[in-house]
Parts: sequence; structure tokens; C-alpha cells
Amino acid sequence: MTDKTKLVAISRTDDMSALDALKLLRFRRYNTARSQLRVTSVWSAWCARHGLTPFPVTAVDVERYINGLNGSVKMATISHFIACLSSVNSSLGFPDFRNVLIKALVQVWRARENEKKIVTGQALPFLISDLNILRRSLHKSDDLREALLNK
Repeated sequence: MTDKTKLVAISRTDDMSALDALKLLRFRRYNTARSQLRVTSVWSAWCARHGLTPFPVTAVDVERYINGLNGSVKMATISHFIACLSSVNSSLGFPDFRNVLIKALVQVWRARENEKKIVTGQALPFLISDLNILRRSLHKSDDLREALLNK
């Protein structure tokens, strides 16, 4: 059994549309299929717990799923999840679920994530006017030091 066939064989689902989605993974590259299988499995399990059908994916269901995460995952993970779901959903012939609602939700989550970041790195550069003031003040102190030493 090839790696791709194993991916389809290890997933057990009773939902026909989810099974169709898993069969599509045979035609993907291995790493893509593995990633999409993981996302499809998580999505199918969440839908089963909430009494929903996994495919076609709707924007409202994705919003409920993302809001249920309560900030427990990074935005890159959510973006990857949405991209995988969208790819599988469109491969099944369903319309794209990514609408204004999902895009706005992603922007809000990115903004929240950016608020939590601690900015580190290079200090802000001095303005030239500030450097000139500093140079003049140091020059004056050098003149004063020389005057005191020469007395």
C-alpha cells in the first residue's frame, strides 16, 4: 500500500462527502495530502460533534469553529486550516466559502495576535537634528574641559 493509499485507508468516516474528500487526496502530493487529511479529519470530527455535515463548508460554520478556538492557536495555523478546507471544498465542486465574513474574522485575529507581540530588535535611529544637538553639546563640554585643564 502506498503512502497516499494509507492516508485514505487510515481515515474512517461515515459521511459520504467527507469520504469523497479523502479519496481526492490520493491525487495530491504526499505532504499536501497529509496536511489536508489532518485538517479534514479535525473538521469532520468537529462537524460530527455539532451535528453538521462537513462538506460543503460554509462560512458560518468556519466562523463558529474559529471562534471556538478562543485564541488557542496561532493565526498561521488558522490560515493554513482555511486554505486546506478551501482546497478540498473546491476539489469537490463546491463554491468557495471564503467571503467577507471569513476575511474580516482573519483580520481581527491577526490584529489580536499582533497586539500581544513584544517588539524587540534594533532601536529606533536618531534623527539628524538630535545628533547635531548632541555633537554641539559634546563639543562645548570638550571646550570647557580644555579651559579647565589649561588653567
